[in-house]
Amino acid sequence: MEIKEAIAKSKILINKKKELVKKTRQEILTKKDREKKEEIIEHKESMSLLGQLEKRAKEAIKDKEILIGILFLEKNKRHFRIHDGRKSAIHLCPNGTLKRQLWGMYMGDNYIQPLDYGNIDSIGKEDLKKIINADNADFKKMLTKQILELEKRIDLPEENDFI
Repeated sequence: MEIKEAIAKSKILINKKKELVKKTRQEILTKKDREKKEEIIEHKESMSLLGQLEKRAKEAIKDKEILIGILFLEKNKRHFRIHDGRKSAIHLCPNGTLKRQLWGMYMGDNYIQPLDYGNIDSIGKEDLKKIINADNADFKKMLTKQILELEKRIDLPEENDFI
């Protein structure tokens, strides 16, 4: 093979390689664009769900019976849980705000934070939709159950407690 033939063959191979690089780069960019768009759509859906959830919370608080029950729980140092998940819970406060509590080792009341756009993704969309679609009767059933469980959470003192 002469030098001219080697150069011609090399040019062909280089052009094929450049086309492959260009095609691969375009596929990667297309994939990243698609992922970014999906992420934006998912975030918008979460924001919409949060808005609906906040609206539902305000509606529930308008019911005097629910408000009295929540105030009773708060008086007894408990929160009205409208959702218990694997990783967190959602509390409905007497002022109509929503708070999220994380579960885990040593996580108590210090880990109760307002539910907002930054942390709503930790709760499943299906769970959020269940809360949004729940009516006041469902909230009253949950509230009644939590009020009746209050006495179970009070421990009797033991003899060693007084030493």
